[in-house]
Amino acid sequence: MSNNESSTIPEPDFAPSALGTKGYWDKIYNRDNVNYKDHGDIGEIWFGEASAVKMVDWVEEHYEDEKETCAVLDLGCGNGHLLLDLAELGFEDLTGIDYSPAAIRLAQTVAADKELDHIIRYAAVDFLAEKETMDWCTAEQKNKDGSEPTPKKFKVMLDKGTYDAISLHQKNKRDAAVAAAAAEEAGEETKDEDKIVLAENDDNMEDLAERYPRRVAAMMEDNGRLLITSCNWTQPELIQRFAHVFEYDSHLKYPTFTFGGVKGQTISSVVFKKKQF
Repeated sequence: MSNNESSTIPEPDFAPSALGTKGYWDKIYNRDNVNYKDHGDIGEIWFGEASAVKMVDWVEEHYEDEKETCAVLDLGCGNGHLLLDLAELGFEDLTGIDYSPAAIRLAQTVAADKELDHIIRYAAVDFLAEKETMDWCTAEQKNKDGSEPTPKKFKVMLDKGTYDAISLHQKNKRDAAVAAAAAEEAGEETKDEDKIVLAENDDNMEDLAERYPRRVAAMMEDNGRLLITSCNWTQPELIQRFAHVFEYDSHLKYPTFTFGGVKGQTISSVVFKKKQF
């Protein structure tokens, strides 16, 4: 498929899941906080260590000469492992956000234990909520001349699995009820907080995955780049879904497999640049 923009945006072929809820991730990271305290285990590296290494290597290759000034934002940072690796490589303007306060507590604890908390900043932010995000970006920007700050912009934005999780949210209360019924049938316990993603929510919330590109672009410098790694979306699908805001720049290469005469790979990592309007 061509990298050119298409008028047809692909729809997901997967159903809503608990992985698209804040309650699910709060439980995961509350557990990981306990495990880290007891055993020193920071938790799972989503998509494996190899994909994390590729993302970190890409940042170093393209911004090695800007380590002091290149503002990096990890979207849905989880335990913060990507930023830990970048800090150890000498990058100095590193920020991680996650809508789960439990994830932020874990990331902050790990960074402090590694004596990197003076370099990496973490904050509990739901970046799909526009006002909350812009208020946070403004608070992050400190003008040396004392003038009124404008929202901070980031040059490099990283996403490893966050867009996938957002794509699995329950779009409205009807979808949430279907997901809850399926969980009950499977013998899984659900709570009210698990049923609907909390991001400017209402009865007929727009697709959060469609909101994602606009919110990311609003936080990005004009010459910035987004590096996103996904296991739910192929490279052509990501290009199509982001085409109204971003242009394809490049991609990372992974081992491929062939099934039914079609070549593919288990995950996709695509680099996007912001469209200039």
